[in-house]
Amino acid sequence: MNLPNKISLFRLALVPIFIVCYLSGYPDGYYHILCGVIFGIAAISDAIDGWIARRYNMITPLGRLLDPMADKLLALSALLCLAIRNRLGYIIFLLYALKELCMLLGGVLILSRMKDVPASNLPGKIVSALLAFLTFIFILLPEGTLSEATATYIYLGMFGLSILAFVRYIFLYKKVMHNLRSQNSDTPCRKELSHKI
Repeated sequence: MNLPNKISLFRLALVPIFIVCYLSGYPDGYYHILCGVIFGIAAISDAIDGWIARRYNMITPLGRLLDPMADKLLALSALLCLAIRNRLGYIIFLLYALKELCMLLGGVLILSRMKDVPASNLPGKIVSALLAFLTFIFILLPEGTLSEATATYIYLGMFGLSILAFVRYIFLYKKVMHNLRSQNSDTPCRKELSHKI
């Protein structure tokens, strides 16, 4: 297992630590600062493992699976924790969870046909980075700074951006599936995915 994949596993390990810290409220009165640090370290590790993988040509199918899995679990866990503490509407967590489930099913179908995991697309990465930054700010803010309704509306706007990236993923998925059926070979599709996703 190479270094980027180990960093992704480290990020996965931070998810339960973040959840316990945030929901327990420890240390009392300052838990949001500690949780912000944990979330920030996890988010920064995403940028680090991606840079190392590209810089030193360490991109692997396992890495393309672990990296987005860690990102999605971290993001969804943070949204759920915010909702449980009444800082965000549960509808936000449900919307993002539904979108990620659809993307997971699409990725599994591509994997079953290509025997490989497609790389993340650039619009999706940008939206994920914006979501991580927004969530980081919300975690750091003391409770009561923003109302639940205001936070929910802000995240709804961000969700609209994520839908645009999701629509691009759907069109690309349909194109890949069409090529697989018409050419009866996965080689051209892998090449296309590597250039366009």
